[in-house]
Amino acid sequence: PCHAHPPSQRVLGVLDVVLSLEPAENSLRQHERRIAGLTLLSGVLLLGLLSILVLHMVRRPVERLMRGTAELGKGNLRYRLSLERQDEIGKLASAFNHMADELEQARDEITGWNRELERRVEEKSAELARAQQRLVHSEKLASLGQMAAAVAHEINNPLAGILTYARLLEKKLAADGEIHSWLEIIRRESKRCGQIAGNLLAFAR
Repeated sequence: PCHAHPPSQRVLGVLDVVLSLEPAENSLRQHERRIAGLTLLSGVLLLGLLSILVLHMVRRPVERLMRGTAELGKGNLRYRLSLERQDEIGKLASAFNHMADELEQARDEITGWNRELERRVEEKSAELARAQQRLVHSEKLASLGQMAAAVAHEINNPLAGILTYARLLEKKLAADGEIHSWLEIIRRESKRCGQIAGNLLAFAR
């Protein structure tokens, strides 16, 4: 009863409202700046975290592996890596330690073989020196024997001549007893010199 319009009229009038969107746009821009800053900060933090993880999980173990490789290259086969990890780098460190163990064992074996070889070379050198001394001694004896044979031969020939002529003179001068005794002495002493020469020949043989 208080209304002037009929119940069937749905639109009663028009209200024109003017509202500024500048505060909403400013708030939206601030929101965008915050989101961009948070995104940038999150990216920087994530990058820093990834860098720390890479440094701790990859770079330092790899540097230790490189240091171990350099130590092995210098001949320090007792160097070992202490990386108690179950990832690929841990497996690589375990393989490195196993390789270092095998290299050290091989070096010890080679060192032992070298010592044994040096000992055997010294023994063989000593045996060779003794054999060389025996050879030199044998050569000296052979030279002495050759010299004795040559001397005996050279002495034996004139003695044979002296003995032969003493027998001829003994036959020619059989009447003179004194000359006969002298010739007997010449023959006997020549014979004795011939026996000495024969002994020299036997020694030479």
